[in-house]
Amino acid sequence: MLKKTISAILMIWLRHHRNLIAVSTPMYVRYVNHMYHRTGTLWEGKYKSSLIDSDRYLLTCMRYIVLNPVRARMVEHPGEYKWSGYQANAQLAEDRLIHNHPIYIELDTGVDERQTACDELFRNHIDNDTVHEIRAA
Repeated sequence: MLKKTISAILMIWLRHHRNLIAVSTPMYVRYVNHMYHRTGTLWEGKYKSSLIDSDRYLLTCMRYIVLNPVRARMVEHPGEYKWSGYQANAQLAEDRLIHNHPIYIELDTGVDERQTACDELFRNHIDNDTVHEIRAA
C-alpha cells in the first residue's frame, strides 16, 4: 500500500513539475560543467547496445567492464573499486545485487577454484585492440 501511495504521489508531482525538470536539467549541466571545468553533456552519447554472441565475448566484455576503473587509473586493482562485481566474484564478498552468470559458474566446479579462475581472468589487462573493438561494436 505504501509503495503504491508513494508511486502515485511521485507521478502526480512529476506531471505537475515536468516543466521545472525540463528547465532545471540544462541549468544543472551548466553548473556541473562550470564546477568541474568541462564542456558538453553529462553523458557522452546516446545509449548503444551490442550483441554478445558467444561465451568468450561475454567474458571479454565482463573483463572490459570490471577493468574500466583500472584503465581509468581510478584504482590499481579491480577489487578496490567499490561499485564492481569483482568483490563478489573473485573475492567472494557477499552482495545481494550480484547474481552469478552461468558462464561464471562454469569456470570451475568448486567455489574456491571458481574464485581462482575469476581472479586469473581479471589479472591481466585487455590489449588495446580488443578495447577498441568493444568500443566500436
